[in-house]
Amino acid sequence: ELSDASRWSQTVLRQPPARAKLRMDQQLQAVAACKKEIVELHEFFVLWFAGKLPDEAFDTFLARFSDHFEMVTPSGTTVTKAGLGGMRAAKGSNVEWKIYIDELKLSVVPASSGRIVTGTYWELQQGAKSSAATNGRISTPLLELDASVQPNGVRWLRLHETWLPEATVATVDWEGKATAAAASFIDKLALICLRDRKQLVVRSKGKMAFFTPGGKREAGESDAQALIRECKEELTVDLVQETIAPYGIFQAQAFGKPEGTLVRMTCYTSDYTGTLQANEEIEELRWITSDCPESDLSVTGLMILADLKAKDLID
Repeated sequence: ELSDASRWSQTVLRQPPARAKLRMDQQLQAVAACKKEIVELHEFFVLWFAGKLPDEAFDTFLARFSDHFEMVTPSGTTVTKAGLGGMRAAKGSNVEWKIYIDELKLSVVPASSGRIVTGTYWELQQGAKSSAATNGRISTPLLELDASVQPNGVRWLRLHETWLPEATVATVDWEGKATAAAASFIDKLALICLRDRKQLVVRSKGKMAFFTPGGKREAGESDAQALIRECKEELTVDLVQETIAPYGIFQAQAFGKPEGTLVRMTCYTSDYTGTLQANEEIEELRWITSDCPESDLSVTGLMILADLKAKDLID
């Protein structure tokens, strides 16, 4: 007997197509949105299990799934949306977990008026705990385009996974995957520092734009170690390590870099001891509100400012 989710998804697919034929550019846009969604959803898994996201990020994650969502795992177990909710308690439980998406092939379902996209992709995992540490899955998603769903306008309807043959997994160039993933974005840590409903930003010597204090990690550093070092170097203060808490992650096209190279700003809040003052390469500190001129900030800086305003943390 068909489950409620199966009946519902079949009803969606049986709806008559629109009279107008979907243009090729519209199909390409639909597929591109779904590819972006698949990659970013798996990035969420890695960041959530690494403990790098704030608690409220899980609500946004869960809203990406239909209330009728069903997933069949490689072992044959069925997971519903309610089952996915159980991952909330797994935050920070596996900092070693890595996921790489490969062989991503999607297309629009012809009878869906361009609303439904399906296909396959490989999900390659390292450091897994609930299965073999190194494994691969062949995933078949059923996705619906809906502009109301954040962040990519894509809703997950169904997902079916089967094991990728071990012989295939054994041929994966894991080092190459890690190198390619690292090269696709510039990894930075940043401190969200608020006072009197204003945000602290800094400007380097010889630069015009202000940025959120922080910087790149050095080899072998954890997020906390890198952030503590950068804030000491730039602001002369000592972060209180046990108070460091994730605020959010912001990504944007890196200025002056090849298309597709992103800056990934992993942001934290923290208490500190000492007095804030410009140090080393920093020339100026400034406390800003939401009316700060856009030209004074980087793209990620504008994203952070908008997020602080939306959460009513700054004026």
